[in-house]
Amino acid sequence: MADVKLIGNDDIVTVGYSTNTWAYFQRFYAVSSGKITQFRLKIKATTNLKVAIYSDNGGVPGACIAQTSSIFASIPNDWNSLDFDGPSVLQGATYWLAWTGTSGEVVHRYSMGGVEKLLSAPSYSSFVFPDNPSPLSSNVRDYAVACWGTLATGGAGRLIGGNSKLIGGPSPLIGGPSPLIG
Repeated sequence: MADVKLIGNDDIVTVGYSTNTWAYFQRFYAVSSGKITQFRLKIKATTNLKVAIYSDNGGVPGACIAQTSSIFASIPNDWNSLDFDGPSVLQGATYWLAWTGTSGEVVHRYSMGGVEKLLSAPSYSSFVFPDNPSPLSSNVRDYAVACWGTLATGGAGRLIGGNSKLIGGPSPLIGGPSPLIG
């Protein structure tokens, strides 16, 4: 199955770039349920990056669910797909995508409704994404960041969890010989 976008922006028109003295956190709602396998960022110049995904804690980043050590984004002025062994996410749930880099420059646009938090991260080499990061500064930008992965499937006989005698398994009403349905 091909990877699909699970969380984030993939339609950003460039108006600015992040800088390298901060760790950035942007809030998103998962558009689909699935397992994250890639972290994608649109960058201006090649850079080393660290990326992470956080749970939401009442409107701010909470626990760090998954993060990478340093990885290299090598395609300037374009999207970079970075392998990321991320968590499974649930459609409609709130998550925070986070990143920091040696030269920054992740693409963004202003005032489009994005909720961004910033954490001072002066030393890239020793920075590790903490749980419940603070103190955080606030800003309003939308960044070109997204997580992609494989869609969740329920398996045979399941739609949203649980077994169903009406949907998915052998049934006299649906899917098998029936005196009621042809």
